[in-house]
Amino acid sequence: MRTSDELLQQLAFEVWADRAQVASIGSVEAPSDQLLAIAWHLLAAAENWLARVQGRAPSVSLDWRTPPRDALPPLLEQVCDRFVAIAREVDDARLNAPVRYTNSQGVVYENLAGDVLEHLMLHGAEHRGQIALEVGRQGGQPAETEYIFWLRGD
Repeated sequence: MRTSDELLQQLAFEVWADRAQVASIGSVEAPSDQLLAIAWHLLAAAENWLARVQGRAPSVSLDWRTPPRDALPPLLEQVCDRFVAIAREVDDARLNAPVRYTNSQGVVYENLAGDVLEHLMLHGAEHRGQIALEVGRQGGQPAETEYIFWLRGD
């Protein structure tokens, strides 16, 4: 299990990486529906997982949809604000507290808050990689969102 200090660093990275990868979509003249859907899912899933940890209803549904390009920045800012809020609230006790939630199929689960946040970060890495691949395939410039690059300030 991570400590709250380790998690704070990882959450800061997530905000940086999500911003960079969504911004990279702007380098594509006409992003495909698939690219926009992956970006939407990255952000909608983050909003849903953060809502579960915070004990509130999510502001967007988790369905796969193709949003207009201009729908991504507002959701990105909302998700980044939520990451910051979690970072301000979290401590070691909170990380080890159970989070009870219902998944998108209606099944109830319970996991530790720290494990839910760890999942969220790994899920984000998966979809940022997919976005980078699609941005490159579509003639754009993918963002370099490797953790070590962030640590070095590259």
